[in-house]
Amino acid sequence: MFPITPAIKKIFSQFPKLTKRVEFVKNNIKYRKYYFLDKLLVLTKKNTYEYRKTYLFNILISKKIIKKITTNTYNLKRLFEFTNNIDKNNKVDIIIPIFNGYEYLENLFNTVIENTDLDYKLIVINDNSSDSRVLSLLEKYKNILGSKMILVSNEENLGFVKSVNKALKISTENVILLNSDVIVPKNWASRLLAPIINNNKIASVTPFSNAATIFSLPENCKDNIFNEDLQKVDNELSKLNTTQNTLNFPTGVGFCMAMNKDAIKNVGLLDEIFDKGYGEENDWCQKAITKGYINTIAGNVFVWHKHGGSFDNQEKQNLIKKHLKIVTKRYPKYFNMLGELLNNKDYLSLRFWTELLYMKAISSCNQVWFDHTWGSGTETYTLNKIKDLKNDNLIVRIQNNGTDLYRISYYYKEYKNELLINLSDVEVIIKQLMPNLIVVNNLASYKDILGMLEFIEHIKNDLGVKISFRGHDFQCICPSITMVNSNHEYCNSQNTSHCSECFKQFKQTPIKINSIEEWQKKWFYFMNNVADEIVVFSNSTKEIFLKFCPDINSKITVVPHKVNELRKVQIPPHKNFNIGVLGNLEIDKGLLIIKEIDNLLPKYPNIKFKTLGACKHRFKNIKVLGRYKVADLPNIIEKEEIDMVFIPSVWPETFSYTTGEAMSMGIPVACFNIGAPAERNTNGCIISTISGKCALNEINDWIKTRRAYV
Repeated sequence: MFPITPAIKKIFSQFPKLTKRVEFVKNNIKYRKYYFLDKLLVLTKKNTYEYRKTYLFNILISKKIIKKITTNTYNLKRLFEFTNNIDKNNKVDIIIPIFNGYEYLENLFNTVIENTDLDYKLIVINDNSSDSRVLSLLEKYKNILGSKMILVSNEENLGFVKSVNKALKISTENVILLNSDVIVPKNWASRLLAPIINNNKIASVTPFSNAATIFSLPENCKDNIFNEDLQKVDNELSKLNTTQNTLNFPTGVGFCMAMNKDAIKNVGLLDEIFDKGYGEENDWCQKAITKGYINTIAGNVFVWHKHGGSFDNQEKQNLIKKHLKIVTKRYPKYFNMLGELLNNKDYLSLRFWTELLYMKAISSCNQVWFDHTWGSGTETYTLNKIKDLKNDNLIVRIQNNGTDLYRISYYYKEYKNELLINLSDVEVIIKQLMPNLIVVNNLASYKDILGMLEFIEHIKNDLGVKISFRGHDFQCICPSITMVNSNHEYCNSQNTSHCSECFKQFKQTPIKINSIEEWQKKWFYFMNNVADEIVVFSNSTKEIFLKFCPDINSKITVVPHKVNELRKVQIPPHKNFNIGVLGNLEIDKGLLIIKEIDNLLPKYPNIKFKTLGACKHRFKNIKVLGRYKVADLPNIIEKEEIDMVFIPSVWPETFSYTTGEAMSMGIPVACFNIGAPAERNTNGCIISTISGKCALNEINDWIKTRRAYV
């Protein structure tokens, strides 16, 4: 809150009371503004996934960057519903320049012969290889292929570019240029050539690969080590149809590049100034752009590439450095175009989906987690589970913060990425992933919670996937989540007749419900009929769930969270008895209790309270230490000479990490007799009644009984 001065009061007197929500869409992002008058404070809040701004009288008073992530602009249904088939009678000339690299050639030729699905002709240029085994092997394949292969042996080494040009002069069809150090998957040629067949203004097409600079997967602009099953990766990417969404690239990459025969005629051959290679395809593609052509990607093809199989690393680096100077001198805007591409939403969107499909192919199984965006213990649990699972499982996390957009994040080994998409695209990608498990972790921040339950049921009916519901709170019983009513008291009644007044507090929230009966009916139906298992984190939570929804007894299990063990603390003798209030202080976490204690503390001169955690309120008699890192807790506890930790939550917490952290440090805990903290508190003070006065009295009695304080 801001201080209310007489001048501000005068200004506010001119404003009517209002509560208003305005929504609008700009650049594919939905914005929501809230206007409200509360205790003479007018604020305007703008919330998106990217930032949160707060205004006072249209003056920006705070801005918090949440995270800048790309918004999906693809229509994923088009990516997955259209076919990529082209007439298999289309002809293609496959040009393969070769200098040594004997160890790669059998894999190359065998996969080209077995996996090419178009009417092809091989034009192979042996650039005077110094390894005599190369020519013998090429002659072997010439005998096998007969008229389908033209073998040209240079009498002297001409270099990569001149060898390719010699082949281009022979060619009469659209071309696929192949390096010798590649392996191609099944039915690769038709998918690679499809963009050119469908659009004659496309000059070049490049597939994804493990090592292809801007076409590299899974990490961009990197030579990724690839020890995976090539066919499994390509099978996943082949589900995409990128010909429906043409992207314009500043260049192709010549390790495996389709070239339009008309563009070759209009643009010309490769510039032989690039002799041994590197830079020649950049130059040719830039020339094609000046002629009105497009260079694009076949995002549904994955080709393995060794990268530099014919060169030692130092020679390769020298060639790249030398030839890029030529490219940048000829095309000063080339790197600007490259930078624009790397930030292009369509490109980043396509990359995200191909990365995700790549991860699906190489992981043993995958899970989809529906989760909120509010952080706290639920997020701690999620991130810990991701850390435990991601070495073997692809984890896809879907979050919503009350807008029409959903943040989708994936985690597998060291890889991760995220994107914003709409709900229809969420469905598309889940159905492509075919997950082994869907975890409904927490939906608290979702715009349409009941609608999401129906959506998950729809997914289950279509896929037959197992659904696991995690009971982090009591949202399934009451929209308050904590079962704290409008009087800030814990409500444990099954009688919903008294809920009408309390229910009014939810009318101004994004939750779309008409009555508490409707809310519970749909949630209990989900728990009874959709969820295959229900995991809670304390026996207390299990008891409360069963009180309201008894039919789930056979599917509910208790699996306590793991708490990071902290070192035991050593508190030296000192004068007063210090009590630390651990955790962020809000209403349900006991803020009103601490306010009450603050007023009563002068009657207990030898008891001191200190809060550790986020707290906006300032007290008269209690020291506020503010936020902390869990790893720093033992040092803070010792520095502040904390003798006991008080957990003042007024709702039955389902686990309470703070309780576990305090116990792991060997500090006694005080808490009210509800929920998981009381269930786990074996060496502390369990307070009988939820009030500040009772808490102080019973803690004081506990201190005297233990003779911890004289």
